[in-house]
Amino acid sequence: MLLPTDSRPEDTVYFASSKILHALTDTESKELPLAELFTSMKERHAMGSSFFFLCLDWLYLINAAKVDDRGMVSLCI
Repeated sequence: MLLPTDSRPEDTVYFASSKILHALTDTESKELPLAELFTSMKERHAMGSSFFFLCLDWLYLINAAKVDDRGMVSLCI
């Protein structure tokens, strides 16, 4: 669920996706390799791979981020 009412906000897709967007906006080129972004999210926020990809799916659906053929995650905004 994007915003469940019975859990901590830190455990929601909405909140975790904001952390991914923040990591992308902190880079000068506004893009990061997929593996590097995942490693960063895993270390900083203890994010598992399935949750990470769920967040990326959400960001793609709302047209906020995309993954290109080179495996680079970039901002769409």
